[in-house]
Amino acid sequence: MSEIVESVGRVTAIIDQIATASNDQSGGIEQVNQAITQMDHVVQQNAAVVEQASAAAESMRTQAQLLTQMSGVFKLNEEDASRLNRRRDPERGPAAVVQVARAAKVAAPAAAVGGMAGHAAAPARSDPGALPLSATGAGGKPSDDGEWKEF
Repeated sequence: MSEIVESVGRVTAIIDQIATASNDQSGGIEQVNQAITQMDHVVQQNAAVVEQASAAAESMRTQAQLLTQMSGVFKLNEEDASRLNRRRDPERGPAAVVQVARAAKVAAPAAAVGGMAGHAAAPARSDPGALPLSATGAGGKPSDDGEWKEF
């Protein structure tokens, strides 16, 4: 009979160990579930931030195009452009202004500019190498002092 009592005691101890292990396992599974829920929340927040950044980038692209179009109504002759460029960065020379100016000509300068009513656009030059942005004096001749003139 004592052997039966000892066997029942061992079985009871084993069942207690199984119950304890089962409780520990349940707690671990709950922690994993919480971690997954938190990760899902962070992923959703990141997706919202990416969407906002994408919308901001598109808005900035649109504004940059509009700014390029609006600035395209100005014209500079090559001499004034190279003089302005040397003032900004003497090591780069006139090529940078010419490159920027030619890139700006790609967009239609004044045609698509909304909100510019009452502002007359300078006529486009037929010279394909002509620069946008003009600092010319009276009669269309270059200004000698390098300063902007009122129209």
